[in-house]
Amino acid sequence: PYTLLDQSALDRDLPLCQERGVGIVIGAVFASGILATGPTDEASYGYEPAKNDIMIKARMIATVCERHGVPLSAAALQFPLYQPMVAAVIPGANSPEQVRSNVTAMQHNIPNALWAELKAEKLIRAEAPTLSKIGRHCLLQLSCSNKSRLVSLANSRLCAILSTNASTKMLVSTTTNGGNAKFLR
Repeated sequence: PYTLLDQSALDRDLPLCQERGVGIVIGAVFASGILATGPTDEASYGYEPAKNDIMIKARMIATVCERHGVPLSAAALQFPLYQPMVAAVIPGANSPEQVRSNVTAMQHNIPNALWAELKAEKLIRAEAPTLSKIGRHCLLQLSCSNKSRLVSLANSRLCAILSTNASTKMLVSTTTNGGNAKFLR
């Protein structure tokens, strides 16, 4: 995994990708939900109820995010994209509202001071990359009714919309540095 809660991929997987020149797409950036919903009583981690140690760490990360005026979901969604080998993330949205929320989270400005504090508090690993890189992209995925259409303009590129029978499956590319997205009905 490579999330705010677990950077174990820094030990072997990400260095191996870098050595071989392979980019990767990260799924489950919200760690099965706890980094999207916050450390609530119903929070899940690893697709089961979150254990106490995970809840404590998630609360500590959320507190740092609050101090910096950053939604926990924005930090969770953007964090993996600072890693040079990560080309995109898949947040796993399953409704138009979740896609809107993810686009907003991707556009949220995150101060470097937040990442520095997370490192100082040993909530993320010191070697985890956290400096901006130009042209970061996010991959959003959604299935929804044909009545909703998401159009994303990212560096003047239109997203791909793949239609099937009664639903629309969308792959949306957006950036955190100037791109925007909007829903069209």
